[in-house]
Amino acid sequence: MEPVIWIGVGTVIAALLGPILAVQTQKYLERRQSQREQKMRIFSILMSTRATRLSPMHVEALNMIDLAFAGGARTRSSTETEVLEAWRDHLDHLNTKCNEQTFERWIE
Repeated sequence: MEPVIWIGVGTVIAALLGPILAVQTQKYLERRQSQREQKMRIFSILMSTRATRLSPMHVEALNMIDLAFAGGARTRSSTETEVLEAWRDHLDHLNTKCNEQTFERWIE
């Protein structure tokens, strides 16, 4: 085949795939930005309500950690994994009943 035909085929393919790839890239970037904003919102709420741990906003933000930082097991970053592990430790601690045997642990 002649180079002119290859140029024509390449032009047609670029004209068809270009807009599709641009839209998919934009959706991906918007999704990442939305996830980052959600994580920052949770962090802001937790920091602003850290003195009132029983406030509904604080509890709601704690409950949202699992959803915002879970991601897929393959796509989860090491930072997200650390956040989830710390959240699980905190949740386990909150669900531990305080008695004479566990009182020292609660103080820690």
